[in-house]
Amino acid sequence: MKAPRQLLPRSATPAPAIIVHEARAVPLLCQGAVMDGWLDQHTVCPTCGAFFDGLAWTWSLPTSYALQRTCPACRRLSEKRPAGRLILEGPMTSEQQHTIDALLQRRADRELQIHPMERIMEVRDQPGRIVVTTTSAMLARGLYVAVATTYKGTLQIYYDAQADCLNMHWTKWRDCCGLLRRRASLSNSHIG
Repeated sequence: MKAPRQLLPRSATPAPAIIVHEARAVPLLCQGAVMDGWLDQHTVCPTCGAFFDGLAWTWSLPTSYALQRTCPACRRLSEKRPAGRLILEGPMTSEQQHTIDALLQRRADRELQIHPMERIMEVRDQPGRIVVTTTSAMLARGLYVAVATTYKGTLQIYYDAQADCLNMHWTKWRDCCGLLRRRASLSNSHIG
């Protein structure tokens, strides 16, 4: 005879799950239903309209008996507490900054259509630097991938467990093609 399965009472919250990124061993704190107290309840966010169906947050229509609670993304926005921070640095003209801003916004809009918890909180443009804060670490990583596939650069990643934030610092390489052209022209001038 099987022993009966013990269930946690609704008041008991399970320990937060930690995922370690396989390639870099960067711990990413799971953002989702279990950590935020939604075990299997149908919940709708009164701020953005996202619906939690017991498994994931979606943009589908909520059930008539759904509870109204603020979703994790809206809570992070109101508390100004980012889960991801992407810093893009390097020699950039204002036109290049606008191009990168547009690239980041397109990628974020595409992600938001599928994943309601992944949103850009703020984009700050400074001379030679763009700072993007997001409501999820996965969106910060996705934004980095969008920039890295277009522009060359180097990346440093560190996770701040106390602030629960994944920080990514990308540095754009200087004009490598220009340096190579100058080096080739110098070597050609010495030959002839």
